[in-house]
Amino acid sequence: MILTAFHEIVPEIGLTEMRQITVAYDTTGIPDDIYGLVEMYCTDSTCDCQKVTLQILAVNQDKIVATIDYGWESRAFYAKWLHTTEEDETIDMLISPSLSMFGINTSISANILEMVSTTCFTPDYIERLKKHYTLVKNKTAKKQKQMPKPKKPRGRWF
Repeated sequence: MILTAFHEIVPEIGLTEMRQITVAYDTTGIPDDIYGLVEMYCTDSTCDCQKVTLQILAVNQDKIVATIDYGWESRAFYAKWLHTTEEDETIDMLISPSLSMFGINTSISANILEMVSTTCFTPDYIERLKKHYTLVKNKTAKKQKQMPKPKKPRGRWF
C-alpha cells in the first residue's frame, strides 16, 4: 500500500479542502497550534481499501503529531479485504477513527485522536473523504493506463 498526500494528487482542491483545527487555551494537554489534517490515500490501482490515513500536522511546530486511520465501509467489507472473519479485532481499527499502528504518533496522539474524532468526523466530512478517495483512484487509474507496457526481454532467461 503506497500512501500519497491528497494535495499532491489533486492540487487544485487538495489544500483548500484540507481540514484544520485551531487549538488555543486547551486543557487536555494539546499545545496551542493549528493542526492540519493531511489526507493520505492509497495509490495502488489494484487496491480497493476504502480508507484514509490522516497525518495530523502541528503547523507552528512543523511536525506530525498523530496518524489516524479511518475506513467508512462495513465490518464485512474489511473482513473480506483483510482475509479474516468479522470478529477479528483488527477491523475495529478501521471502522472507527484510530491511531495508526504504522504511522508517526507522539505523547499527545491519544488526545489528538479524541479531538479529531469528536470535532471532524461528521457525515459531511466522511462524504468528503469518500469523494476524495474516488478522485484519487480515478486519477491513479488514468496514470496506470498511460504508462507504457514493459518490453519483453530478448533472448533466453535461465
